[in-house]
Amino acid sequence: SAPIQRAHQEASVPSRATIPLSRPLPRLLQARMAENAEESGVIKGLSERRRLPRLGKIKLGVTVEHPSGRYPKATDYFVCPPEIQAVYGERPKELPVMSPVDDPDVLFPQELKAYRQSGLFCAGDGERARRWGPGPDGKTTLVERACPCELLEQGKCKPTATLNFMLPDVPGIGVWQITTSIKKSIIELNTAFEQMLATFGGLRGIPFTLSLEVEQGQRPGEGGQM
Repeated sequence: SAPIQRAHQEASVPSRATIPLSRPLPRLLQARMAENAEESGVIKGLSERRRLPRLGKIKLGVTVEHPSGRYPKATDYFVCPPEIQAVYGERPKELPVMSPVDDPDVLFPQELKAYRQSGLFCAGDGERARRWGPGPDGKTTLVERACPCELLEQGKCKPTATLNFMLPDVPGIGVWQITTSIKKSIIELNTAFEQMLATFGGLRGIPFTLSLEVEQGQRPGEGGQM
């Protein structure tokens, strides 16, 4: 199914993670800030940067208990925190959302990621990756290496994309996040955002409806497709 059912112009890290805003400050304002840096206490390269707080995560499935252990199960609805359920119900299948930024790479960042019990182990872009391992001094550090590697072939690494968006009807200033590893969803969302960018000249403030459905033949444990 198409990732974005309706695009209309009607007008997965610590819990306090943030995402950067893509639109820079006006050039004149930047110039004035640079001129008065010493007098005003402005730090060049830092004071002009802005970030949006992450309000929480929305999931595409649940964890179920089984005699053989716990395993993930896809749902045909968004698994939402209480503040979202208070607005859209306990099991919403659609969410009216809005893009907080113009940059698709900030709106929907993607990496190849491998996790271990301790957390994120390796992340790369298909050419270069950073992985936890012994450094020159023998201490554990992030080591740069070629990407992809054997972990992808072994199924221990997979593409991971995080959608950052606002929910205008839900109280709070910041973004909500949904993470997916389904290649079809990633490709279709990338295509939709590219088309919206070409049509509207930007993405910030554009409302669209995010829908979720589980496709027939989907493997157990995979989240629903957006």
